[in-house]
Amino acid sequence: MLKKIISGSASYYRHCCLIVTIISLTSIAANAQNNTKSARISNPIIPGDFADPCVLLYKDTVYIYATAANIGSVWRSADMINWKLTKLNWPTSMRQPDVWAPAVRQATDGNFYLYTSVNHQIYAGVAKHPLGPFKNILGDSVFIKDRQYWPKIHSIDADCFIDNDGQAYLYWGSGWDFKDGVCAVGRLNKDMASFKEKPVDITPAGYFEGPHMLRYKNKYYLMYSDGIYFNDSYKVRYAIGDSPTGPFVQASNSPILTSNLAKHVSGPGHHFTIKLNGQHYIVYHKHTYPFKNGQRQVCIDKLDFDDKGLIKPVITTDAGVNLFPKKRQVDHNLIKPVQIKVSADDGSFYKASYAADQNFGTRWLAPVGKDAFLEVDLGKIKKVTGVEPIFDSIMGSYDYTIEYSANGTDWTLFATAQNENATEWPVRHSKRVNARHVRINIKALDPGIQAGLWELNIYQ
Repeated sequence: MLKKIISGSASYYRHCCLIVTIISLTSIAANAQNNTKSARISNPIIPGDFADPCVLLYKDTVYIYATAANIGSVWRSADMINWKLTKLNWPTSMRQPDVWAPAVRQATDGNFYLYTSVNHQIYAGVAKHPLGPFKNILGDSVFIKDRQYWPKIHSIDADCFIDNDGQAYLYWGSGWDFKDGVCAVGRLNKDMASFKEKPVDITPAGYFEGPHMLRYKNKYYLMYSDGIYFNDSYKVRYAIGDSPTGPFVQASNSPILTSNLAKHVSGPGHHFTIKLNGQHYIVYHKHTYPFKNGQRQVCIDKLDFDDKGLIKPVITTDAGVNLFPKKRQVDHNLIKPVQIKVSADDGSFYKASYAADQNFGTRWLAPVGKDAFLEVDLGKIKKVTGVEPIFDSIMGSYDYTIEYSANGTDWTLFATAQNENATEWPVRHSKRVNARHVRINIKALDPGIQAGLWELNIYQ
């Protein structure tokens, strides 16, 4: 989950840094041997600060729901390369704090049911499509209040599981003050927002939060996270039972996903699983590298079982996983810059070259509190058809202009926009021009965000 409660009060991370007052001009040379590049799948699979992922596959499109501060949002992709982010109408419309861990399942009636924590209580929504629009099943009412049923339970991190017989179950629960996590489960009625009987406490050993149910060969695998989400103690454990309601016994080789700092894997957890063509996959978050202001990113890797039915330790990869390996990939026609220069960068971890490396694990950041620019040299005049900035804060409040030039001296406006006002992200600005140089000028309007880019995609 994104935020936790310390001593009963909300502890909320804000983006904050020291203001740097010196802007210098830096120039980063790129490999000029090949002036085109291909978009590729890698971990993290989406850019930006997103946590507690849920993954859904519907009609050859992957949807990823994740914690994003106080906004309900969903990423979607048909090829695992081109991703678009949109806001969910609900629960965003509630304008409440702490919108955490949205989880969506398609039920036997064909509808999509969304369970999410809002201000430390659980709400249930329904829609006809994974993108919504969603509505609260109970009108304006809460489904599960905080501390309902048990005084120690923190009512967050709900996850719905639908068994082979069509019966739906809801798992949820965490603890307060980073201790005494409680895991609960209840059998859902057909309305998906009430229980057939009183829920039960099924808390297994080592449990803190983020429950997720997986069925494999008539056994039930209750997976969950423990540790503290903002350090490298966070990890994924699991327990096995003979029914969806347990009892559950922690597996002998639990945990199966832990930090590996040598591979830049820190704090992996709060995950979801998906099965496709007989193969299971695990989608989880880990800390950004380097870990900055509580930020986390979403990754995907294979999940396998041994011949005894135990989940094998997850092998984390830089490559990630393509869920559509046989599907024809779109030719993205990305132009690779031969040189990049910027107003300044915020240190060696945030170099200008990272804005053009097709890697969502790296980014260029300008010093906080400063307007910034990034300029690319394409090596020679090329036909440019589109420019797509992927900002550090994906939906953040940035004013920006994009310009192009044949000689690096005389500039013409390509596009101007306010990032926050878009309806989906990242925004691709399309126009056919001949250019050798492309420049983006960025002004961060919110003091809590930095000018910076995960990528600046330039299309030919």
